[in-house]
Amino acid sequence: MLPERWAQIKDKLNVALELGPKQRAEYLEAIANEDPELRRELESLIASHNQAATDFLDQPVTEIAKLPLLPGNDLIGRRLGPYELVCQIGAGGMGEVYRAFRADDQYRKEVAIKLVRTGPGATLTMERFRNERQILATLEHPNICLMLDGGTTQEGLPYFVMELIEGKPIDVYCNEHRLSIQERLKLFLQVCSAVQYAHQRLIIHRDIKPLNILVTRDGVPKLLDFGIAKILDENGAGKHAVTMTAFQVLTAGYASPEQVRGETITTASDVYSLGVVLYELLTGESPYRVPKSSSHEITRAVCEEEPLRPSTIARQKEETGSTASSTEKLSKRLHGDLDNIVLMALRKEAVRRYPSVEQFAGDIRRHLQNLPVTARQDTLRYRTSKFVARHTAGVVGAIVAALALTFGLAIAVHEAHIARVQAEVARQERARAERRFNDVRKLANSLLFEVHDSIKDLPGSTPARKLLVSRALEYLDSLSQESKTDASLQREMAAAYEKIGDVQGQPRQANLGDPAGAAVSYQKALAIRESLAQHDPQDLELGRQLIPNYGKLSDLLWASGDSKAAMDYSDKAFSTAVKLYGSSAVGPQDRAMLAAYYMDHGYKQAEIGGDRSGGLATMQTGTTMLEQMASADPKNLRVRRYLYLSYSRIAQVVEENPGDRPRAAALYKKALSSAQSLVAAEPTNAEFRRLSIYGQFSLGEILAELGDKTTALAYDRQALSGFQALAAADPANAQLQQDIGRVRAEMGQVMIAVGQLVAGMEQLRLSLAMLAKLPDAKNPNTLAGFAVVNDEFWMGKAHRSLAASDPSPQKTAEHYREAESWFKKSLPGFETVRDHGLPQYSGAARVSEVNQEIAQCERGLSGKNAH
Repeated sequence: MLPERWAQIKDKLNVALELGPKQRAEYLEAIANEDPELRRELESLIASHNQAATDFLDQPVTEIAKLPLLPGNDLIGRRLGPYELVCQIGAGGMGEVYRAFRADDQYRKEVAIKLVRTGPGATLTMERFRNERQILATLEHPNICLMLDGGTTQEGLPYFVMELIEGKPIDVYCNEHRLSIQERLKLFLQVCSAVQYAHQRLIIHRDIKPLNILVTRDGVPKLLDFGIAKILDENGAGKHAVTMTAFQVLTAGYASPEQVRGETITTASDVYSLGVVLYELLTGESPYRVPKSSSHEITRAVCEEEPLRPSTIARQKEETGSTASSTEKLSKRLHGDLDNIVLMALRKEAVRRYPSVEQFAGDIRRHLQNLPVTARQDTLRYRTSKFVARHTAGVVGAIVAALALTFGLAIAVHEAHIARVQAEVARQERARAERRFNDVRKLANSLLFEVHDSIKDLPGSTPARKLLVSRALEYLDSLSQESKTDASLQREMAAAYEKIGDVQGQPRQANLGDPAGAAVSYQKALAIRESLAQHDPQDLELGRQLIPNYGKLSDLLWASGDSKAAMDYSDKAFSTAVKLYGSSAVGPQDRAMLAAYYMDHGYKQAEIGGDRSGGLATMQTGTTMLEQMASADPKNLRVRRYLYLSYSRIAQVVEENPGDRPRAAALYKKALSSAQSLVAAEPTNAEFRRLSIYGQFSLGEILAELGDKTTALAYDRQALSGFQALAAADPANAQLQQDIGRVRAEMGQVMIAVGQLVAGMEQLRLSLAMLAKLPDAKNPNTLAGFAVVNDEFWMGKAHRSLAASDPSPQKTAEHYREAESWFKKSLPGFETVRDHGLPQYSGAARVSEVNQEIAQCERGLSGKNAH
């Protein structure tokens, strides 16, 4: 079987095993319609799974507790099923671990076998044993110990068989092999990969420490001991989960502050423990300088003391002479990014740590690649230093060009002054000044139209684009003072203002999140162009520049909540495009622009103006034109990009009618296919990559509306991973921050809808934290603002569901109060949308629904039936 086929079968099998009998039958029937062979394979694997020997886990705990305690030596040489015990290799609070080998002559393989401990405390021990077995059975990762088999001894003691890991704790391995900082970081990234894999399956390890991370002779780290791990999915949690938490089974020194205090454990707790491990790998010391034998002192330090920077520890060692002379290099190596990365993972407040292990690991990768990291304040000086380190040759060239520009401008001004003072030399100096003037203008235009356009689609180029365009505008502005009547120079300035607006806040491009600044820049460009158009109405090139200027202003004002002005500018863009197309001097580019604005104007007709049928007709006209052009010239990426937008926007309008949602799903699939073909044509184009990822997000949304929540979540997770990768390469891009916030919001809503309340609420919290940073977060008539209000509403829905399912009256009341608070927080935003918003936001319906929810909470708090 090909690896790709096995991966497909494994994913489908995991989904099927989580479903009940009725839902599983429906799921397999749906698969059979597309791939009958896949269904037969899945049914065979499910049958084998159901026959697996797991009866020992159902044996009553009271009976296990009565079994006699057997000394470890009495078991050596015993046969457990096909395995013979060789020696004891470990022991802990839950049981013993033995080295064994398969002795039934089928084949020889060494394994590790864990037996549960009997006697006092067997109830908690058995629950942890069940927990670890359930977790290991679901984990299959190259850096996680693999579960192989299970059964019971003759005395009835349960055991399970694991992969035998022969290795040393990660800190011992690194020291014995004298690994460099870079090698230690790369090894640590493999551990992060294992923990992130577990988190993606809603499992928190809760006991990450060097003793539970063994490195094999081949240098492969393996994560062990999921005995006290926590399953986030409440439906999969054991009945003793609360009891286990209350006992606080943890390792002092590696446990997070919230774990020590007995508070709610999240994935941020594992981030903290990984931070402690990384601190020790880099410095050889614990973050807390207290005696390891004093548990009280360690827990106090974990909750109250701030760790020293790793570079400070290295420097202190060097000063005391406790290390080799290379410590000075080590302290310099740790200073800066690594200090900040480690300390961010060790923050006392869970919400201030890395939101996920993936982002923790992402910062380490960026550090290894000499890219900016998120753990450091994103100052211009810092980002500039990183950019220079990566692109030394280019920066030197840019500096030379900038110096040449400055020098040329200075000469031009100086020589112009001489020309006015010295009449005799006036003609010669004027000629030289004119040459310098043209040189400066040529260089400025090179920055604006050649250098800028060559990097605008590269990941991470947003700050550099702003710097280039700003500098070019400064040079052109200085020249315009010398030649205010030069129309061509005024056009260049208008183009510069428009490009600055794009970088500042164009909502459909990578931007810095400054919509107010973008509006000012677009208005300046428009004022120049409209003034020029009054003097020469027949200028076709000027018309070609006015159309996107109107269109970008329309997009920006719509995204900022000013729908009336947005529609006015859309009318101007469309009428100008139609007028231009009526000219006999038009070419293919004009036809493509006209088709694009048919599509864009029709979209706004439907969404802003409320004319759904008229808007769809206008959009279809543009789509037909684009399909004809794409068929005639398949290599025209500009036309294919417009075609992607056309399919996607028609789908957005169509899906507002529930009966048309299957058609909308088909259109989203066409849009996604179009975007993927663009990425295939230009793999490094960041805009094309975002369009493809956004296509996955849109398809996930409509599939959730159609009831296919499982597939919808799969698309959402792919989209989240893609947006995060783009954002990691371009942290200053506010557009990607909004994308991440919105896809997390969608994931949270779908999870809550299918009953995964805790996981869904975690996604909503992350969404709110991301969206709150955006300038439009408090305006519910914008995409970001409406997403915030919607997140608040769904947080209320989740708490009300928890109130309905919690048997504790006290917890029920707490959840009702929390739900009521979230609903009331969302209500003013929905009321604003109802009174002043756009039709597609459904403000009036949501206001009614929120008021009903608040009334249900009040009934629940008063003791009446709230359901």
